[in-house]
Amino acid sequence: MRSIGFIGVGNMGGAIAKSILNKKDGADTIYVFDADDKKKDDFAGLGAVATDSAKELTKASDVVFLGVKPDIALNVLKDIASEFNSNKILISMVSATTIEEIENIIGGMKIIRIMPNTPAMIGEGTTAVSYSKNTSKEDVDEAICILEMFGSTYVIEEDLMHCAIGISGSSPAYTYMYIKQLMNSAITRGLSEKTARDVAAHAVIGAAKMVLSSTESLDTLIDNVCSKGGTTIEAVNLLESNGFYELVDRGFNAAYEKSKAMSEENN
Repeated sequence: MRSIGFIGVGNMGGAIAKSILNKKDGADTIYVFDADDKKKDDFAGLGAVATDSAKELTKASDVVFLGVKPDIALNVLKDIASEFNSNKILISMVSATTIEEIENIIGGMKIIRIMPNTPAMIGEGTTAVSYSKNTSKEDVDEAICILEMFGSTYVIEEDLMHCAIGISGSSPAYTYMYIKQLMNSAITRGLSEKTARDVAAHAVIGAAKMVLSSTESLDTLIDNVCSKGGTTIEAVNLLESNGFYELVDRGFNAAYEKSKAMSEENN
């Protein structure tokens, strides 16, 4: 039986821990530590084992998730370094902390860096994964098995983590903005708020599933919705002529550049 520990059970760490607790079916022991005692107590009520320190958790766990804020991450790593050994896996979700920085503190251990996103809260997350040179394929596969308890994963080189911020880490917010405006536009034209919200969200879900299930290009999928002289092509032409694609790219790039800047500040 595997033991999984969570140092920090805030919004993201807590969401991942809850997803694993909901799906583990008794196969794993889940340990948690957080500076907030109430959060620890809440997780103990869900079946986790609350520990008194990050060191105690690290000693007891085979896999350790590090989910603390970037400004304290290095100090936490220094605190738990003595409890690490080559049999343990560290999974860090600290956005601005690199694998090299972690190695400088705990040594050449099995280190996996991830960038999840908030839909992990409902088991629909998308998580970018990078790993250290001392992490074997078997170790990565084991980590992915855990990560896929709360969504899908994709493995990338660590220097592409800034790109992961733009395409998956931050992108739920862009999508919520799109749904919000579709909803508001429909409300002003007569639909109730609940109906407009549900319809807009389901339309986005359906379109996303079409992308995942189809081998056709996105341009073809767009064309398939458009009829010459029809309503959809009228809207598509307006969006294109007003810089829709350029605006999305600028938003993506803003997140990308901010991620790079945060990483440079941390170094």
